[in-house]
Order: sequence, then C-alpha cells, then structure tokens
Amino acid sequence: MRAPAEERTIPVLLCIDAEPDEREVDPDARADWVGFENSFELVKMLRPQIEAATGRRARASWFLRMDPQITHVYGHPGWAADRYRRELHSLVGDGDELGLHLHPWQWDRDRSAWFQNFADQSWISHCVVSAFAAFEHAFGTRCRAFRFGDGWMNDDTMSLLRRVGVTCETTIEPGRTGTETPDAYVGTFPDYSDVARHPYWPSPHDFRSPSAEPVDDLLVIPVSCAPAAWANTPSVGECSGIVGAAADYEGTHDAASLLEVAGWVWNRNDPGRKLDVEIMCDGGLLATVGATRHRPDLVDAAKGDGKHAFRLATPNRLKDGRPHVITVRVAGTDFNLPGTPRTLEGTADRDSDNVTFSLDHHPFTFGLLVDRMLGEPTTEHLILKVRSDFGRDPQRVSNFRNNIEQLLAHPLAPRLDFTTPSDFPRDRVTRFSNQWCA
Repeated sequence: MRAPAEERTIPVLLCIDAEPDEREVDPDARADWVGFENSFELVKMLRPQIEAATGRRARASWFLRMDPQITHVYGHPGWAADRYRRELHSLVGDGDELGLHLHPWQWDRDRSAWFQNFADQSWISHCVVSAFAAFEHAFGTRCRAFRFGDGWMNDDTMSLLRRVGVTCETTIEPGRTGTETPDAYVGTFPDYSDVARHPYWPSPHDFRSPSAEPVDDLLVIPVSCAPAAWANTPSVGECSGIVGAAADYEGTHDAASLLEVAGWVWNRNDPGRKLDVEIMCDGGLLATVGATRHRPDLVDAAKGDGKHAFRLATPNRLKDGRPHVITVRVAGTDFNLPGTPRTLEGTADRDSDNVTFSLDHHPFTFGLLVDRMLGEPTTEHLILKVRSDFGRDPQRVSNFRNNIEQLLAHPLAPRLDFTTPSDFPRDRVTRFSNQWCA
C-alpha cells in the first residue's frame, strides 16, 4: 500500500560534476582538481549532519569527466579515477554513486584554444563512447548515471545513451531555451521551455516528450527548476557577502540588454574575497549573483586575479517591450556600481523564464526558491546540481554549506531522502508521465 503524499519521502539528488577547476583547461598544466578535493572533504563533513536531520542514510552522486579533453590534457581519460582512487572508493563506501559528466571540448591547434563542438554528431558520439569505455575500464562496472555539460542534449545522443546502458539521465533543465556557456562553441542548444519538470520515460522519437509507458530502463530526471519570479522580492534581508566598512569597491555596470545584465566589481582592500551583487529591476530584487567570472581585460588591468565579473542572462519576462530600470549594487550594501542604473527595453518571442537549483546559489535566493518549491503540493523530489570547482572559492563553499543547512532546517527535512539516481523511486514515475502526456 502506497504511503499518503504527506508521509512519503522526498527524494533529493545531490549531483556534483567532478571536473577540472578551469573550464578551458591549460593543456600543459595537468593541474589537480582542487575544487573536487575540497568538495569531497565538505560532503564528508556534512554527511553526518544530513543523516541526523533526516534520520536516514545520506548519499550523493558524483559525475566524473572522462572525455577527450581529459585525455588531451592528462594523457588518458581515466586520470581522475587513478588520481583520486582513495577518495572515490571512500565515497562509494558511503553509498554514493559515480556517473559520467561530458563536455565536447576540442582543441583548435590554429588558435591554440578550446571550443565546444555541439555541431558534429560523430564527435559527440566519440566523446560518449570513449567516456563509457574509460569508466568501465577504471571501475570494472558499467556507468548507469549521466549528465551532459551545459544542459545540452539531442535525440541521437539520447538514443546512444540507451545503447550504452544508461538508466538515469539528469541533464535537462526545464524552461531553458538557450545557453549560458561563456565559452566558444559551435552548434545549437535545445529548447526546454515545454519539457516536463517531473521524472519521465523519454519517447524514442523526441527525448523531450514523455512516453506513457517505459520503452526501456532509461529514466530522465530533470534538474529542479522554478520560475524566476519565485526569487523576485523587494526585501533583501541579511546578506552573507557583506564586507566591512573598510571596503574600497571598484567596478562598473557594463550592460543591461536583451542578452544579459553584466559588469564587474571587486574590493581593492580585500582582492581575494569574491563579492555578490544584487541586480534590481524597477526597484525590486531580480537576482543575487556572484561576481566570480573570469575576464581577461580585468587581468590586463591588474584587477586581482581577473575573476570579478558577473553576468545574468536576461529573464524573458523583462523582454516585454516596456522599459525596465536595472540597478546593480554590492550585495548587503548601498554601494551602487558606476554606470548604474541602465534601461533595458525590447521584445522576446516567448516567455520561458526559469531558474535552475544550484547548491552554490546565494543563500537568500536559494532559500526563497526551496521554500516555495517544498511548499508546492505537487513537489515530490529535488534535483540539485553544483560544479565541483565551487570547492576552491570560499564564498561559494559558504553558500553550499548554508544552503544544505537551510534544507536541513526546513520543516519537511525528516521526509528528505538524499539518494542516488539508480535508487530513485521509479514507482512514482508513471503517474507523472501520464500527467504530462495528457
């Protein structure tokens, strides 16, 4: 007999993409993955707290990079499995699941630079097949869980994943209509504006459409996403990114366009500390984002390590043809960036505004989203993601810890079940699929 909805557990997938600290990896450096090392220690430390709050075993999922970029830089695709065998063995011993995370990076010899090739299906297929072979060689077992980089997917690749034995696919971010990747790339990105937000059996004809009955064992488990309006409030509250009175801020609000809101800021008296910025729209809080992106021009201008830029993809709901006043300030302060405010005006083709649940979000934004999500009567799962490079940034580490603690302090914490993709309760999927097929 199935438990009533108010008594059933709420599965939580904590998806950590374990990969190099830099996206465009120095091909000559063979640098250790410091972010992964630190995130490993952090999860080990937090696991007892999660188990105490939920009353059940806490498990996470680690998606390893074993694609051609890793081969190019480190000599073979299974480098991470060798370098971090002790850590990975410890994680598996704790009940965690290992999966694969893939980016289709190619090295452009003429420019001596990386680009992502989403346009060549033969290259995509090579990346997939070689990564799965490397995983099986490294661990002696087939990989069952998979996440493609930057939210990309297509029908040919999903069909290939079926053939190599994937049973859990956690790439898709419902509501997404384009890419936020800051890198050079070729190809196109899928439109997820109408994709189901619940787990579903994908149709063999269109991976974005649920099948009324399972075709095989492949289950798509979309990342938790929500309307950005859930985090839109004029009340900021206390911000964990506040810097003391001795701060000496410098930066600019560079853009407010149909594409993005962007700029940079740092504290000259504390250059190693990464700041958050609050992006205001028409007097209300639109988003809180980290000023942590790398910009070569900031390096050239001797602005610390150059990782002080911010960018927010402009929500489609602001592309309504009406003027919107965009103001940017350092989070938790009254310091408005030079160049602010700016006026944004233009029209979008459709409204597909959405926020993906990332565990290194600013705690204020994360708390608003999670409280609203867990308050929805139809919410029966949470799929949270984070890139392991968060582990080398003290502010993002603080965000991660605060966000986990917010989850554990929630009244529904005793129902949370930090599980793995392979153990996701499939008995609930058919109802969701039928609902979305109706």
